[in-house]
Amino acid sequence: MSVSGSCCTYRGDVVSVVTAACDYDYLVVGAGVIGCAIARELVRSPVRVGVVEQAWDVGEGASKANSSLLHTGFDAKPGTREARLVTEGWRLWQREAPELDVPILRTGAVMLALDEEQARELERWRRNAFENGVTDVELLARDQVLALAPAANPSVVGGLLVPRESVTCTFTATVALAEQAAVNGAVFHFGHRVTGVDRSPDGFHRVVTDRGHITTRWLIDAAGLWADEIARWAGADGLVIAPRKGEFLVLDKSARAKVPLIHLPVPTPISKGILVAPTANGNVLL
Repeated sequence: MSVSGSCCTYRGDVVSVVTAACDYDYLVVGAGVIGCAIARELVRSPVRVGVVEQAWDVGEGASKANSSLLHTGFDAKPGTREARLVTEGWRLWQREAPELDVPILRTGAVMLALDEEQARELERWRRNAFENGVTDVELLARDQVLALAPAANPSVVGGLLVPRESVTCTFTATVALAEQAAVNGAVFHFGHRVTGVDRSPDGFHRVVTDRGHITTRWLIDAAGLWADEIARWAGADGLVIAPRKGEFLVLDKSARAKVPLIHLPVPTPISKGILVAPTANGNVLL
């Protein structure tokens, strides 16, 4: 069965371009790690793929300013979309990272309890992990924690070991995803800030930028902190981005030996707190 439209003909999972009435079949807004990953997947089919980005390079937003932790999903709320996607994302990245030549440091992580109240919380997080299918977590006594993390706060009273928590490199990943997408036909429009989205009567999206407009059959919103604004312009209300600003200290490589694995605090209702983690480049993030 095939369904024809004014831009494309669809046969099963394959999309065949039949007219040049629009610039692209798919236009991705945002060249962060998500936008570049989507573009890389789309070019596997014979479609025209564009990526529009307000910065002058890929990964200039949150994709280059984060901890690069590869989470198992042990601490996500069970049954949520976050829990499902984080768990699946961990599994997928085991396959994708080698293809992209992106490192994975399989360090593991330990959640550190600094008092008896936090120690009681560790059992709750252990159960939470099991509900999300992360069943290899382990409660640790104080001496076990210090054996794994000798530079941990000496006030530590216990911990929760999460062996499969890992570290990757989102900066390298974004560049690699973009390169593979571009080599296979995706066109990147850098320095184009989206200022509006119009929907034409024939079903196309007209994406207005500060350097002209681009037309597309399908619009994919991967705009990071600006995703809710793009969504509203495209007629999709209800998405609200509520960002929180944080800072990282990048320590010298000489500190790496003191941080053999990821150190996590016990989360609070409003924050996951301050972590200490090794990086793929040999530094330490605080």
